[in-house]
Amino acid sequence: MTTLMQLKARFKAHSPRKLWSLLHNVRHFLHRMQRGVMSPFFGRLVLFKLKISRKKQIANYFARFQVRKLQLGAGSNGLPGWLNSEGFVPSSFTHSLEVASDYIFLDVCQPFPFKNNSVDYIFHEHVIEHLSYHQGQFMLQECFRSLKPGGRIRIATPDLQVFVGLYGNQISAEQKCFLSEYVRFNSEVWSADLTHVRNNEAVFVMNHSFRAWGHLFIYDYPTLADALETAGFMGMERQLPQKSKDENLCGLEFRKEMVGIFDALVIEAKKP
Repeated sequence: MTTLMQLKARFKAHSPRKLWSLLHNVRHFLHRMQRGVMSPFFGRLVLFKLKISRKKQIANYFARFQVRKLQLGAGSNGLPGWLNSEGFVPSSFTHSLEVASDYIFLDVCQPFPFKNNSVDYIFHEHVIEHLSYHQGQFMLQECFRSLKPGGRIRIATPDLQVFVGLYGNQISAEQKCFLSEYVRFNSEVWSADLTHVRNNEAVFVMNHSFRAWGHLFIYDYPTLADALETAGFMGMERQLPQKSKDENLCGLEFRKEMVGIFDALVIEAKKP
């Protein structure tokens, strides 16, 4: 028994029962307060700090770079020369403040902190599928507003057509390989969600891709191209991962394994 435990036991033995009970209840009350009140308070404080520092970060970036490139939902893929942003959730803050200081806080479901026609490029990878269709449309409209005329957007997201094509008896060797790799990645690498899968891989992979990680809406090419056109964009073109006719949009995607490339829908568009 440690010295602290001995003191605690001695205090309990020699203190009035009511006093001990009171101290016990106070301790639990403070614990509940910390979880129920202080955590949200800390979250709001962090969010306020991020919003205040964001103005300076944006101003510094714009002063340093004439070609302004914005990445939404950067996560672990901070790109050199880009203004990397992330919609941190302060109530479940997963980045240290040191890491967060290298990004700007940007909630894609709120108006972007940029003037009209102020950014040359926007890139986001595996972001739009985490939004409802209407939230995604709002984000695309904000991208359109923030881009300069002639500015370009590049989006990478899972392709609905790829996942639908996995179901059935007549699938290719490449599709079978993708199914096995998807199960492996989500058993050993990214998560342990599919460790139980032994048969009927396509059913589990399709359900997982539609529901995992907070996915809300999975696009195919026609639907995403139409969403971009509705937001005002033109010249939609499908691209290969890591490839682009524009050197500023080459080699951006974080996912470079078969899972992340085979199922990728990559599209670029232009603001007229």
